[in-house]
Amino acid sequence: MADPPPQHFIPRPAEFDALIRRLMADGINNVAITAALRGAGGYGKTTLAKAICHDPRIQAAFPDGTLWTTLGQPKFDLPDLPHPALIRTLEGHSFSVSGCAFSPDGKLIVSASYDRTLKVWDSETGQSLRTLDGHSSSVNGCAFSPDGKLIVSTSVDGALKVWDSGTGQTLATFFADGPMLCCVVYGEMIAAGGARGVYFLWLAQ
Repeated sequence: MADPPPQHFIPRPAEFDALIRRLMADGINNVAITAALRGAGGYGKTTLAKAICHDPRIQAAFPDGTLWTTLGQPKFDLPDLPHPALIRTLEGHSFSVSGCAFSPDGKLIVSASYDRTLKVWDSETGQSLRTLDGHSSSVNGCAFSPDGKLIVSTSVDGALKVWDSGTGQTLATFFADGPMLCCVVYGEMIAAGGARGVYFLWLAQ
């Protein structure tokens, strides 16, 4: 169980309620939910996450506990997540990690890094299964398709790539007219954010 929020905790109702709705949404596989808290360091993301863990609705929906993944600098210290809450540390990237996502069945984790690669990990053992190498600059975003067979990535090199999650093979590459910053897969649609706007693509499997 996460530590309770500090006494000086200042609620952020909009963000808090949006995350609660996302976590409690009907039809979502509760094993593999990606919820991003964005903002610079010191803006209360860790405290907000703690408050969510202590919300009665979340505790009722996740009676076995809530699994959080963190991302940041290599060998990042986790003062707010001491043993035994810290399950394992996944090490392998040579530079900062910019994003991560669970596969829909919760068995895999994909991570994106400024070292220009993505890595696929076994979430149970922490073993690195494969490295996805193909971008020519920092990778900023990653996501699984709903069936877990595909991984989508975006990079500062302006490319959106679609990968086979089982083999690591590049299946398709799309180039935008500027850096690509983030991506999400919803059903058969990919939404990707770039320096010049949002792009929508359809997955043809």
